[in-house]
Amino acid sequence: MKALFLSMALILSQAIFATDQELELKANHGGIVKKLTKGVLEVVHNKEKTNIYVRGVDHKDLMDRKLTINAIAHVKGKEYPLKLSLENNIYSVSPASYLKEEKNFILKLSISFDGKIENTQFHLNNEK
Repeated sequence: MKALFLSMALILSQAIFATDQELELKANHGGIVKKLTKGVLEVVHNKEKTNIYVRGVDHKDLMDRKLTINAIAHVKGKEYPLKLSLENNIYSVSPASYLKEEKNFILKLSISFDGKIENTQFHLNNEK
C-alpha cells in the first residue's frame, strides 16, 4: 500500500512539473520558443519581418528591467549584424534582401538581463 501511494505521488508530481514546463514554453504568438535562465523568448518569422517577444519565466513583462538584445544573422558561414527596433514591447527586424533570398539561416541572439548575458539561436526559414 505504501509503495502504491509513493508511486501515485511520483506520477502526480511529474505530471504537475510537465504541465508547468509546457505552460512556460507555450508559443503565445505562433513562433519558436526558447527558455533562458531569466526569461522566455519567442521568435515569429516570415519572409518580410521577424518579431522577438520577451517575457520572464514567471510570464511577466521584462521591459521594466534593464534589457538589451543584439541580433546576428548567420548565412552560409557569414555573419550579418541586424538592427532591431522596439515598438509596443516587441523587438523586430525587417530582413535585408540577402536574408529574403536565403531559404534557411540562423538568428543568433545575445540577451542581457540586468547585465548577465545569455546567448541562443533560432534556425529560421523563408518558406512561409
